Formats: sequence, structure tokens, C-alpha cells
Amino acid sequence: MIMPRLPKTRYFSTLFPKTICLSPGTTFVLPVTFRPLDRIRYEDYIEFNQIEFGKVFRIPLTAELPQFKIVFENDLNIGSCAVNENISKKIKIQNLRFSKIKSH
Repeated sequence: MIMPRLPKTRYFSTLFPKTICLSPGTTFVLPVTFRPLDRIRYEDYIEFNQIEFGKVFRIPLTAELPQFKIVFENDLNIGSCAVNENISKKIKIQNLRFSKIKSH
């Protein structure tokens, strides 16, 4: 038997906690809703109490903003172009940093 506790902050919410009975090999999905108010990093946790063993474990909840690091070619040579003419060239642009979903 496992008893979850609600996250402490109002930014993360989940269903009203009820005692969960997990048999070996079964799964339980606990939906978590995130409602941010500002563009900042949010942290919280859901605490689970293993009733039979008297142990408590926490699952961290983290919401991060996307982070970007845009890189492209250092030398961009488009070539010559006459007045009132068009020229185009494909360039490679990469985002080397992005938010990753972490599981603990």
C-alpha cells in the first residue's frame, strides 16, 4: 500500500490522493498538472509513503524554460549580387541547447 501526498506548491496539482495497492508487475499512472504563473523554473515533489514498511520516497517535479544556443557558420559568403537582383543561399543553423525531460 502506497499513499501519495499532494505537491506543496499550487503550480503542480494532481488527483486527490488515495491509497494505492500495487501488485508485483503492475503500474499506476498519477496525472500531474502544471500551471505556471511566470516564466521561471519551478520545483516541487510528490511524496509517497509506503505504509507497510514505514518508508517515504519523493519524486521530484521540475519545470524549466527552454534554453537556446543558436550556432551557424562563422563565414557567410553570399557572393556578388547586382543592384535590383536577388541571391539566396542555404545556411545551416543549429540549436545546441534545449530543455530535456529528466527522469529520476
